[in-house]
Amino acid sequence: MESIIPIIISIVKFGVVLGILIFVHELGHFMVARWAGVYVKKFYLGFDIGGLKLFRYRGKETEYGIGILPLGGYVKMAGQEDVPASDEEAQEKLAEEDKDIPPDRRFDHKSIGSRVAIIVAGPLMNLILGLVVFIIVAFVGIQVPLYMSEPMIGGVEEGLPAEAAGVIPGDKIIAVDGVGINDWEDLFYQIMRSESGREIGITLSRGEEIIDTRITPEKFLGTRYSRIGIAPGGAVVTWVVQTDSPAYAAGLRTWDVIREINGIPVLSPMIEHYLSDPEADEIKLTGYHPDQEEVFQVALPISPVSIIRGLYLDGGRVENVDYRAEGELLSLKKGDQVVAVDGVKVSPDEVSGLILAADPGSILELGIERSGWMFFKPSKDFTVRAEVSSMPSLEGVAIHYSPEEVTVQYSGWKAVKEGAGMAVESVVKTFDVFYLMITGRIKTSEVAGPIGIFKITSQVSGLSRLLSLLALISINLGIINLFPLPVLDGGHLLFFLIEAIIRRPLSEKFMLIAQQAGLALIGVVFLLVTYNDILRVLGY
Repeated sequence: MESIIPIIISIVKFGVVLGILIFVHELGHFMVARWAGVYVKKFYLGFDIGGLKLFRYRGKETEYGIGILPLGGYVKMAGQEDVPASDEEAQEKLAEEDKDIPPDRRFDHKSIGSRVAIIVAGPLMNLILGLVVFIIVAFVGIQVPLYMSEPMIGGVEEGLPAEAAGVIPGDKIIAVDGVGINDWEDLFYQIMRSESGREIGITLSRGEEIIDTRITPEKFLGTRYSRIGIAPGGAVVTWVVQTDSPAYAAGLRTWDVIREINGIPVLSPMIEHYLSDPEADEIKLTGYHPDQEEVFQVALPISPVSIIRGLYLDGGRVENVDYRAEGELLSLKKGDQVVAVDGVKVSPDEVSGLILAADPGSILELGIERSGWMFFKPSKDFTVRAEVSSMPSLEGVAIHYSPEEVTVQYSGWKAVKEGAGMAVESVVKTFDVFYLMITGRIKTSEVAGPIGIFKITSQVSGLSRLLSLLALISINLGIINLFPLPVLDGGHLLFFLIEAIIRRPLSEKFMLIAQQAGLALIGVVFLLVTYNDILRVLGY
């Protein structure tokens, strides 16, 4: 029973978000249509396919209801059809339905200006909803991880562009190509959108000094976007996983805050360089217990651990293969499963232990099973050879970012200004993402469909984060609906523009062909994003 409750909560959250988005959009069409004197026959959330509905109420002239298929909604007006009837019988049926409706109350008898206002009202309401909700979020406040609240560098990866440019832990990036950076999300976005292999300008704050430098982002194996090899800076805490380890014996406990390693401030979980000194056999951690003010210092032995460099596993399942991987490992993909080691079948739980037990420099033969996906991808079994490497580590203890959060909150006109700024930023980023998709810097497979949105919604915790997601999706929905594609609101606006230019209504035959083509295109896109959603859920 307990395992069902999170699923129910996720469904409710998704339903509320989707319901609000659809209701507000259709309400925009409905209100302006009524204002313009158009006879509205139906106002529905969801589609009443085959007449199936969950709720129905008949008003003075409009039928209100909730359809059985929760993938949208519609406002049905006299004299307006998204997809015109394709045969005489259907046309006669529509004519019979509308015979008692005065011509001046038909959508198609209204001026182009009135029709434009009715169609624009839906997307406009989504944009207004996004603005209002973002202002509410600014008033209420949103919780963000402490280490994400400012663009401070906590770690720099060895051999990557940031290190080559002289970036060091503790630096704050205040601008990228002249664009101001407020927090880590801004920084990640600006680097992500940069073109791999093209230099970008970085402005750093290092103490009282302002430094301008040039960095060339690169897209490495195992990464989806351009990166320069940096990690956020913030407080780090311990995770003591073994009670019989030297760390536990020295007094370390889970959630202890670590301030320094070997007398050097530590700002991220990237501590490999602290352990890599071949002359050192131990390191000194300085920190404090969260429930005490007293500072402690402990010395822990450095223990070598066997790994396969560049390969990241979770229970024998390949999670990622990055730029550190070599040779046959490069043929592995996310979702592959290690089912055998040196010819012996193993369970998922045994894989990591066998790698840890292997001698550095030895070669392991990994039997791989790559599951198929229906008839699109046949199953495949193969073997890869992987060299075992050694990496220094701290036995029985892991280092993570502190889970501490800060609340970003505003009041008065400042909240209105910040909320409006978030809305404008979302609009700009929506167009920017489409540009990045067209130029190939973001793959179309990254676009989320209904399943992806459900997954994202289910993972969001806290009211302010859920409201932020609602506002973001609402703004995206408003913009996408204005795209000049048949069936979408933007397609209707395009037809009105053509009508205004040629000064006569478009033929029913043209409208039918265009709308059916648009419907087919939307259907293909829907199937594509749903297919990608399913692959992501399954881990491909």
